[in-house]
This record gives sequence, structure tokens and C-alpha cells, in this order.
Amino acid sequence: MTGKTDIDIQISNQCGRLIANVIIYYNSAILSRLLDKYQASKNAKALALLKRIFPTAWQHIYFHGHYTFCGRRIPIDLDAILANLALEEAEEELTQAVDSIPLDPEMLSEMA
Repeated sequence: MTGKTDIDIQISNQCGRLIANVIIYYNSAILSRLLDKYQASKNAKALALLKRIFPTAWQHIYFHGHYTFCGRRIPIDLDAILANLALEEAEEELTQAVDSIPLDPEMLSEMA
């Protein structure tokens, strides 16, 4: 997103902030539901894995493409999306993906 005038740049910056906030909300909603699911089942392995996932991640979001946001307004059913998800089945791949993300050690010490 770019712009030639100050207002274009401001609009572009606000759009970027909006997109970032939507991604964080979407990820937080998913992580909250997973947390509830694995706390209820007392799945310590999945709970430990959840601690390593941050709501600011966006690698699973596809930004390249054409999206149309009009027409039928069918809400996203996160429970249906998560119904067939099992962290323990994807643990190895998820662990590798999480381990490959470069993290700032200073940020991690602040979170602890």
C-alpha cells in the first residue's frame, strides 16, 4: 500500500493497521477456542504447544489475491473450522514451523 499524497499515505497506514488488528483478533479467537478445548480435555501436550503460538503470526494468511467483500454476509464459523483440528496430530510440523520463526530474545524475556 502506497500513496502519493499525505492523505493517501495516511489511508494506507490506517488500512495496514486495520488488517493487522483483524489478523490478531482472528488468531486470538482461534487460540482461545483451542485453549478452552484442550483445558477441558486436560491435554497437557497440546496446551504446552499452544504456549508457543502467538496471535501476531500471519504466515497462514494469504495476502496475494483478489478478495470481494460484498454479497451474502455469512459469518465465519470458527467452531466448525476447529472441529477437525487436532494439535497433537500436527505437533511435529507445527513445532518445526514455530522453531523456524526468528524471535527477539529480549521480547521473550519481557513475556516471561
